[in-house]
Amino acid sequence: MFEALTQFLPRLQAADFSGGGGSPVAGELRQAISFFVGRHWELGLSDAIGILRRAGLWNAPSPLDARLDALDGRTVAALVAYAERKDRLCEGSFLDCLASGQMAQWLARLRAIDEAGDDAVAKAPDAKTARMEAMAQAILLGLACGDALGVPVEFMQRGSFKVDDMQGWGTHSQPPGTWSDDTSLALAFAMSLVPGGFNALSAGRNFQAWYYDRAFTPHGEVFDVGGATAKAIRHMQTVVSPELAGGRDERDNGNGSLMRIAPLVLSLLDVPDPAIRFETVRKASSITHAHPLACTCCFVFIEFLRLLAQGLGREEAYGKLCADFAKGMPCLEDAVLARLSRVLDGGLATLPESAIQSGGFVLHTLEASLWCLLTTAGFAEAVLKAVNLGDDTDTTGAVTGAMAGLAYGVEAIPAQWIADLAKVKEIKFIALGAARDCLGEPR
Repeated sequence: MFEALTQFLPRLQAADFSGGGGSPVAGELRQAISFFVGRHWELGLSDAIGILRRAGLWNAPSPLDARLDALDGRTVAALVAYAERKDRLCEGSFLDCLASGQMAQWLARLRAIDEAGDDAVAKAPDAKTARMEAMAQAILLGLACGDALGVPVEFMQRGSFKVDDMQGWGTHSQPPGTWSDDTSLALAFAMSLVPGGFNALSAGRNFQAWYYDRAFTPHGEVFDVGGATAKAIRHMQTVVSPELAGGRDERDNGNGSLMRIAPLVLSLLDVPDPAIRFETVRKASSITHAHPLACTCCFVFIEFLRLLAQGLGREEAYGKLCADFAKGMPCLEDAVLARLSRVLDGGLATLPESAIQSGGFVLHTLEASLWCLLTTAGFAEAVLKAVNLGDDTDTTGAVTGAMAGLAYGVEAIPAQWIADLAKVKEIKFIALGAARDCLGEPR
């Protein structure tokens, strides 16, 4: 995956950088690095300093003397990206990096990684990290599959179509495996996770990179944007923190925060206080949707995912969810909780399909997605049931897919569906990186 950079290696080795005069290759390489950083958003190289810090290479006594064969591709690429960026602040530093031979060493390491077929993220060092990575991939791949299944039939009326496999074109004229803003924003948000929460500034930057620069997209195009989300992202230009950007009116209760918030459960697994968890979820939702109902729906969703992550089956998890909320949640508004009575009274699975609405209202999406999971017995059955409810098919499919992925595991997702996903390797990279960021480990 690093060929756009490693192609410069022979020219670097043949060039003469003595005297500080440079060479045409220096300018061309800088442009290639800048393009690579923008194109490979899944590696998060815009935060090269953060990557190097987590790897223990930032402000170390001799950070660039680390053994390259111990570093994964993402970390080496961060060294390359930082060298290019540093030159903007310290003119001449990039040429110094070329002249010293450091850049050639880094590119040689990237070429070796490509030749060995290794991933850009090193393998999990222990069982705890491997389990977290598996959950992250189950959530994001499940979400993306549900989203992609729903994209071609979005806005279609229930009963007027039948989805039984991955297909394309339809509503948005996109090829099979294309996911929408649901997955884009979930990926962008996943890259902002930290132990116990998320970095709001990072999330805001990522959302803006998606909206304005088409990062985190399957084909370099933003083709489906919710009104409240678009308004909030534009509002980020004028607020102190992205957490203050979301709308707070009743009409701002679309499902735009619910559709992207599932990865947050990874960083809240070891947070024991529900009040702290709610405050984190509230802030995460409020980036685009700040009304108490939207925030509370997101919290119920995350609490259910958290129970699934603890190993409970879907029915057991739902029963405990209802029991926990029945005991009282002082951090929540009673009037808002009352609006979630159908979700939390324990009888959601007994409702007929005719009682389930599947539009863009956040409460309807939460109800529909939980209902689909509770009334089915496998990943494919759950997400297909969600998509075939009609209307906001991509989001109902995405939210159901995140839950079903965690409930059944990534191995339960049809392999062909995963293979059909656009940018599937990028989704996996982000999942692995998010898992390690939640554990506070280098990646």
